[in-house]
Amino acid sequence: SLDPGLPPSAAEDLLVFGMLVALIEQQGVDGLQARFVTDAHWRWQRGRWIERALPKDVSGWALSWSPTVHPPVAPPAAEQNWVDAGHRRLAADPGRGWTLQVLARDMNSSPRSLQRRLLAGQSSFSALLMQVRLAQSAKLLTQSQQPPAEIAYVCGFADQAHFNRAFKRHVALTPVKFRQQFAAMR
Repeated sequence: SLDPGLPPSAAEDLLVFGMLVALIEQQGVDGLQARFVTDAHWRWQRGRWIERALPKDVSGWALSWSPTVHPPVAPPAAEQNWVDAGHRRLAADPGRGWTLQVLARDMNSSPRSLQRRLLAGQSSFSALLMQVRLAQSAKLLTQSQQPPAEIAYVCGFADQAHFNRAFKRHVALTPVKFRQQFAAMR
């Protein structure tokens, strides 16, 4: 209970019950069923809640499942490491003529394997490269007096027009307006 002197409220009981069901479900168990002990019918069955009027007492629960647990498909942290490593390599020299092949070679991987690993980490080479280039250009816009054309070149954009379009598409401001708005805040 949130109040140490009182038993849990019905809302607190329902919250804990729902969280318990969600945690058990996340473990990948088979056939999870859940109900209140005062209820004759299951409330959670086949991966969904079945709506019925709540009993007066929601403090006791019955849960049932099969002990078979499915192993996780792939640890997300391992795939995220590939995204982070790619991000670090690209950020070290955002103006370089990066291609998927160049990055894969630098990371001791084949291009296709790197693509799969980035995809498993919910990213892609082009998205990662754009993130790095935009982040570096935003930093330079707010922390230096370099003209936008020079920042575009240093960050690897083909020309200032390409830089302006990409920056506005992702940030919703032109580089000049971004500098005016955020450099003044420093």
